[in-house]
Amino acid sequence: EAEFVAYPMFDGFIRDEDVENLAGPLDSEQQIFRPVQLTRIPDKVEDFQGVVKVLRECEHQCVLLANQVRQVRSSEMHQVAVIGHVFTRVLPVPLSPTHPHLDKCMWRKAM
Repeated sequence: EAEFVAYPMFDGFIRDEDVENLAGPLDSEQQIFRPVQLTRIPDKVEDFQGVVKVLRECEHQCVLLANQVRQVRSSEMHQVAVIGHVFTRVLPVPLSPTHPHLDKCMWRKAM
């Protein structure tokens, strides 16, 4: 087992006084704001790994928005906008069975 060895000149770092009385209640205005980075969602994906990354990032940003309702105005509307953007603009639309380039459809490829 390791043995404690006191280093000289480090006695000034020891704080023996109680600091619990310095802590106070945390109100909503003092809560830590975690930045919501909607730009981390890419503009386009072309494979299943990209789809998974986009959906995970979308979920992460929505969780950040949902947990910061007091700090972010219109948090619910931002969540709806992000989810709508991902499903209508970022994820590719499956091609119809009669499409001439059906072999290029990402959704028809094996996982």
